[in-house]
Amino acid sequence: MIYDSLESTFRAVEVLSRSLVQALQQYGKAVDAAGHPQGQRLLVDVAGDANGLGDVAAQLVADSMDQTDLASAIQFGITNVQILLDDLDDLRDAFDLNAGPLGTSGDRSRSEQLLDRLAQVLRQARQDFEETGTSPEGTAVNLARVRSTVDDLAAYPVLTSESGGAGGSISGGAGGTATAGTVQRTVDLAIRQVLGRLPKYTDPKAFTAALTATFDLQTQQGHTLAVWRPRGFVGQTELGGSVSGAQASLYARAADALSAAIPVLHGLTPLRPDADVQEMDAARAVVESQFQALVAELGTPGGPRTERVDSLFRALLEDDVVGIDNVPVDRGMVGYLEAVFGLEQGQVNTIEEEQVYSNFLLLRDYITMLQASWDEFQRTFAGRDLGTRLVLLSNALQVVAEAVDEVSASLDSVFVGSAERTVARFTTGVDPRTGLPASMLVSELLTWISSFAAQEAPELVQSAGRRGMGPVQSTGNQLIELVARLITAITADPGLPAGMRHPRVRHPLEELRTYLSQVVQLAADVRTVPTP
Repeated sequence: MIYDSLESTFRAVEVLSRSLVQALQQYGKAVDAAGHPQGQRLLVDVAGDANGLGDVAAQLVADSMDQTDLASAIQFGITNVQILLDDLDDLRDAFDLNAGPLGTSGDRSRSEQLLDRLAQVLRQARQDFEETGTSPEGTAVNLARVRSTVDDLAAYPVLTSESGGAGGSISGGAGGTATAGTVQRTVDLAIRQVLGRLPKYTDPKAFTAALTATFDLQTQQGHTLAVWRPRGFVGQTELGGSVSGAQASLYARAADALSAAIPVLHGLTPLRPDADVQEMDAARAVVESQFQALVAELGTPGGPRTERVDSLFRALLEDDVVGIDNVPVDRGMVGYLEAVFGLEQGQVNTIEEEQVYSNFLLLRDYITMLQASWDEFQRTFAGRDLGTRLVLLSNALQVVAEAVDEVSASLDSVFVGSAERTVARFTTGVDPRTGLPASMLVSELLTWISSFAAQEAPELVQSAGRRGMGPVQSTGNQLIELVARLITAITADPGLPAGMRHPRVRHPLEELRTYLSQVVQLAADVRTVPTP
């Protein structure tokens, strides 16, 4: 979208300008310490101009959101990018004039890199906006971007993954590494199928909780027997959440209704003399299967899927069913059961037949009363139980941990390995205690997010419950801001590895930021005490 391009361009110019101000100030201090106070004052003046450039870009970020149509947005971008380019040319001339007599240094090289990066961002943006304006339908073909994409494909390997695997891998690897990866993915898939999720191997609490939720330990003839219980009914996460509160009450009623209804269903006998045995068996089997699926859905940790439950009730009680000789039967599968068995008041001639008819009415009442309980649950309690919210929070934290792994894999694929990530540094703002630029290593941010999702947040919930959600929210918001700064830095900071600018790195980072936002929102939901 052109509006996103406007905002990202001017925001990148603002960030680069602020970084340039800091670099020029550091350069001036070094020049002053070397005995050139006049040079230091001149560089301070250049830094002031750079700060003004950043102020203009910051205002343009806000103004870009006010553009109401495509044509005006394109013209706004072209005009203001050209103004910024003109200002940057004047800034570069002033820098070259004042820095030339001072000789070469690392601080000067850093300032020149930032000036070059600013010019690159603005020229690329001007080209994009001009080419966008050449097509009345929208974005024109950008040959420079096509060439850049081809260069990227030639420079970096294509990510591939095997069907059923647990993530991407770099194609063309060594045979031993590929075999090890295949075995690991096979193990991960098997564990996910048995436990219903993939706990982190380094988190014994999460693994123990998943095992406890999936297996029942029973003693038979002096031996302990582990009985597998497929996930999808009542289960407990590593955060302690499970089916609880109003959902537990609804599920208990549903389970009781099912256990009482199944013998009644199996005991039904036909009242019509021409009943088709195969049709009766089919109707009975479908009603039983859908009733069981309904009860299983109501016991799903994290809350039942509303659309799924509603569709099952409709199938049982409302949808038309094509009957014998393609004659439609209304009132769902229960109505079809009534039709094929002949369970109608007019078919009752004896006390035994009336008992059969009464049993059918009882079966139907089990389902209709459960539907009424479900409707009341939706109106009053849906999504408000602490256990349900903890299940959702647990799932979101696991997704964040997996997203960190995806970011690491994408960095590996562009040859930014674990060692390089321990020296790749990006600016996080200004330290309020010293007034100096603050920065963080890429590896530090990723390990922080990983430990937050796997250890810090779960421990806070386990030890403090709702009261622990405040620190989870504040830390989550801080991590969101740091990921956003890293996303900006990979575009604006020439000091970061070039491979980090590849879209396959930026996209996982944006997903990571989105998942962190979901964690913060879910923590806020858990923290909120529902009103009666």
